[in-house]
Amino acid sequence: MMCLLEIVALSISCVLSAAPLPGADLFIDGHHAERVGRYEAAEEAYLGCAELNGPLVHYAKVRAAVCQAHRGEPEAAVASLEKLLDEAPEGPWVPLVQKEIARLDVDLNRAREAATFFTKALQAQPDYWWLEPFRWQAAENSIALPELRTQGLAFFRNALDHGLADPDRAHQAGAFLVDSSAAEDRILGVIALVETKSYPEAAKALARMTPLLLGDPEVRARLKQLRAQLLIAKGYEKRGMKMLEEVVERYPGSDWIGKGLAFGAETLIRKGHLDRAEVLQRILARLKPDAPGVGEILWEIADRYAIDGMDDQALERFRMLAYQSRTNARSDDALLRVAHLHRKKDERADALAAYVDLLARFPDGDVVQEAAYWAGSLAASAGDEAGALDHFRTGARDGVGNYYAHRCQDLLNRMAGSSATAYRDLKVSGPDSFVSPLQLDLTPPVDPLSRFEDDERFVRLEFLGAHGLEEAEWEALYIHENLKGDEDRLPFYFAIGEAGLAYTAMQMAQRHALQRVRIQYPRAYWRYVADLGRTTKVDPFLVLSVVRQETFYRSTLTSPAGAKGIMQVMPATALWVAEVEQDVRTDHAQNLENPRNSLLVGTHYLKRMIREADGNLVYALASYNAGPGNCRKWRRKFGDKDLADFVESIPFRETRNYVKKVLGYYAAYHSVYPPATE
Repeated sequence: MMCLLEIVALSISCVLSAAPLPGADLFIDGHHAERVGRYEAAEEAYLGCAELNGPLVHYAKVRAAVCQAHRGEPEAAVASLEKLLDEAPEGPWVPLVQKEIARLDVDLNRAREAATFFTKALQAQPDYWWLEPFRWQAAENSIALPELRTQGLAFFRNALDHGLADPDRAHQAGAFLVDSSAAEDRILGVIALVETKSYPEAAKALARMTPLLLGDPEVRARLKQLRAQLLIAKGYEKRGMKMLEEVVERYPGSDWIGKGLAFGAETLIRKGHLDRAEVLQRILARLKPDAPGVGEILWEIADRYAIDGMDDQALERFRMLAYQSRTNARSDDALLRVAHLHRKKDERADALAAYVDLLARFPDGDVVQEAAYWAGSLAASAGDEAGALDHFRTGARDGVGNYYAHRCQDLLNRMAGSSATAYRDLKVSGPDSFVSPLQLDLTPPVDPLSRFEDDERFVRLEFLGAHGLEEAEWEALYIHENLKGDEDRLPFYFAIGEAGLAYTAMQMAQRHALQRVRIQYPRAYWRYVADLGRTTKVDPFLVLSVVRQETFYRSTLTSPAGAKGIMQVMPATALWVAEVEQDVRTDHAQNLENPRNSLLVGTHYLKRMIREADGNLVYALASYNAGPGNCRKWRRKFGDKDLADFVESIPFRETRNYVKKVLGYYAAYHSVYPPATE
């Protein structure tokens, strides 16, 4: 019998040429009908797929039951799913069935039954990104049950403690916690409501906490601090600061005081009241000199001064952070900003000294590549070629994926003469190079999916992953549980990365400390992306670099602005692409959640941006992120600058960083793999 590693060792072309999964077309037909709300047609297609009794049979039955519920028969749907559990009690579909039963029980107001099935589906599963919505729903359901309420509140408390980027989720967690019986939960809930600008709700929650005033004096003080934070957030800064200072005077050593001062300072920074924010920062520095927030708030103040063009004020505070702050985790960042500001003021000697100081003090820091790049550039402009070469070598060392590392390598190539190097030049600025690959000591890449061609599970996983379907994740999770040792795990991570589950592969690898560069830069959806490259003449590695930056290969994400799919294209833009590109249809543009549709639309849009930019990828990427109109304005304003200075001059910080990151990833892909045309 073949072991897993032997099964995994065959050719990707065989998978490509193999017969499609029985019922695959029916399954996809059902998915398309379900997506647009045609549940009867979807159920019929899924049942047709199930009747074939092929590899998709159990997933098709799950989908059919879900459609049955959408048609108004949730009780019958639960019965169908429970029957499936009896018929097929083992397999990757089991937790999926349990999760769907739980969701239907929630809709049927059967919280206790739902909790049982949520527990079965989720209790043994790691915290992978795609499970988060189900965990959230399970916690919401727990709140309704007295015996599980504490568990549900703990989930939301932990979510807030770890920071929630989604303001809607943060607001929801806060709303649950303000109804807790525990004072600490209620206080945390009010803070969340204030931070998400839900001021009326926060005020009402504070009013309901009045009975707590009869208890511990420290609790009363904390409530007073919350009122102060609410006043500051609502614009009554003077009253809020006075109240906050009164609380500080009464309880100067309390841990919670630091959080209140930090919140007040951060709110004032957002409002642009930097002088008042500095008052609170100085109080915090005096009371809690070792608190991490002390340096972070000063950083935010300095950064806001820099944004506002007040360079001297920014320089003073960044210098304080770099050389005086006792507990500042961003000392290297601060020193970098000191050097940048000196360079902006054309104080080149001071700038170079600061860059060199940074390289000496933080040789393993996160900003070494950037500091080395600018130190080398300054040395070169001063005629110090030996010093420039030394700095560029430092910057190019161990920096795969870092924009400045690949810029350093490009400059090294130019100084040495590209013919004298073993590196490939990437034609970024029309016919010219701009970033260059690093030479990595890697074994030649293999076709990882070829290792799994005889295993039905992997063929099924690849089919599901290619269409961005949740079932692929459950399939991968099930297979992963049975892997033994790194010799099995590594090819598996490579394989599911190419099959469309790249982010999950990264999370799995991280749990086993297997942070290999090819896991971090997977050839996601490779066969399709490579084919797109041949038809559009857009480098597939550039497409994957955009995907990595936009969604980290997660096809189900939607941006706050409404951009959809793995390449984050706005729906209106997608429809325009469908009008002007004959290979793109309206149905492609209307279903961007499908990875192939998003890749098709996004690549054609990127092709048009490259064409408008006359082949200049810097301009094309800036257009992709900020719109071609903005890029045209920047080209008119900064067109006389060389390309490196143009990048640094892009007014939108998001776009400036976007261009750098995508170009860094692009060079990283070419560092890791041979050219896609080979």
